[in-house]
Amino acid sequence: MPLKIDILKNDDYNIVLLEKVNCTSRDELTAREQYHIKNNKCVNKVIAGRSLEEWKEENRQKLKDYQTNYRNEHKGALIDYHKEYKSTHRQEYNKYNSKYRAIDRDILNEKRREQCHCQVCGGTYTRVNKSRHEKMKHHQEALLSQNNIKTKMKTSITKTTPQSKYYMNTL
Repeated sequence: MPLKIDILKNDDYNIVLLEKVNCTSRDELTAREQYHIKNNKCVNKVIAGRSLEEWKEENRQKLKDYQTNYRNEHKGALIDYHKEYKSTHRQEYNKYNSKYRAIDRDILNEKRREQCHCQVCGGTYTRVNKSRHEKMKHHQEALLSQNNIKTKMKTSITKTTPQSKYYMNTL
């Protein structure tokens, strides 16, 4: 099946008036146009009367995949562009950030004061003091003991004896 662009380039098409419609509004006309697009084989596949927002809603996943793919392929160029933009618009960034901090000061302070529970040592700390907590002696000792337990478990699993199922997999 030839592509639409090839049909249009080669002048391999005819424009034919299918019916003359007496209508009172543009909506009636687009509805009739859509009827003919659905029921006839034609180059025009654009849904008549559909807005850009409706099209975006119907093709949300397709657009999301395209944008993700584009960001992954052009990651370096986008990073450079944003660095350049941020450096040239430094005053605007600072103005926006200071305004944001002034408006949402309570929310930001609440996030900073949020109590977190450490999975390693069982202690508690505030979000702001996470790095300080991770440097503390009791956290470091708990981390070392946890790593020692993991390495002991790994060595006990990797022993290859004829009775072990892991030995059978290595043969």
